[in-house]
Amino acid sequence: MNVQHYRAQISQFIPINTLSQKHFNTLLDKAEVVHISKGKILFKEGDIDSEHYFLLEGGLRIRSKDSGDHQLNVGSAEARHPIAHYQPRKHTARATSDTFCLKIDSRSLDMMLSWDQAGSYVVEEITTHSDIRPDDWMSRLLQNPTFQRIPVENLQALFMSLVPIKFLEEDTVISQGEMGDYFYVIASGRAAVLQSTPKNPNGVKLVELLPGQFFGEEALISEQPRSATVIMQQDGTLMRLSKTDFKALVSRPLIKWVDDDEAIDLVRRKQAILFDVRAPSEYQQQHIDYSINLPLMFLKMKLPTLSPKNQYIVCCDTGGRSSAAAFIMMQHGLNVRIMKGNLDAGAFFSQSLTA
Repeated sequence: MNVQHYRAQISQFIPINTLSQKHFNTLLDKAEVVHISKGKILFKEGDIDSEHYFLLEGGLRIRSKDSGDHQLNVGSAEARHPIAHYQPRKHTARATSDTFCLKIDSRSLDMMLSWDQAGSYVVEEITTHSDIRPDDWMSRLLQNPTFQRIPVENLQALFMSLVPIKFLEEDTVISQGEMGDYFYVIASGRAAVLQSTPKNPNGVKLVELLPGQFFGEEALISEQPRSATVIMQQDGTLMRLSKTDFKALVSRPLIKWVDDDEAIDLVRRKQAILFDVRAPSEYQQQHIDYSINLPLMFLKMKLPTLSPKNQYIVCCDTGGRSSAAAFIMMQHGLNVRIMKGNLDAGAFFSQSLTA
């Protein structure tokens, strides 16, 4: 069965029944129907996920160590609400017959509820300024692990603050070496990221960016010059956010810090990995015991080797490069914090023999 088959039933679910028609339709496009065979588990006590489930057909036994168990059937008042929706899960839900459930991403639902409750400014304003479909790039942006961690109220303010700017094919959006002033999200069109080197002064193409992808954040966080140039590959619209708004709405709420003593203790007990993101020559001059040198310039190449199961701590000399490193790592779903004192924690320095 597809989602549209259950359209009337879904429209009665709480809080979906408070959505505007526009956002209700968008939600259905993103939702899916999952099948649970009799005796199989939908979720179990202790699970952590980011999903809302609603019962469409069949039945579930909802069980908890603390509160016993009860049967959930279609048509009951309880079945209009999300199924035992607590995080971490406080119940185990097991199918008592062939069962179908609606599965919705919790962040998407919360975002749409927020948009409706605050007014439909997001879709209306963006549609007024461009011919793009707003939900496409927004959905892709919200699927990024970084933006899934941003508080809903910050996301609301972020979308209100984004300004649509049209660019033509071959327009240069940002240039390598200039100081950062804006953060950009591609709403429509394509752009190429180019990086100049002494051997290739015209730039080497690093990656192509599509709607929902973003750029410009590293220079804003690190307070360093732009590390690459971005040129439009076709006509398009970019959503632009000022440096001030980006720091207030995105970077500050996301970036987590850890005290020096706690950081060193975690690393010594092998409960965290400490990355020094300065250049190798800086690291060789002096560094913190137990740290590993992973220069910021090489971080993106090393990301596939880093496990989301580990806890990471990053440091540098001023906090700029470590902040940029933390933001990059969060984009890939990694658990990372910045050491507060960075390299002011002199008691933990190991001096190189050539210092």
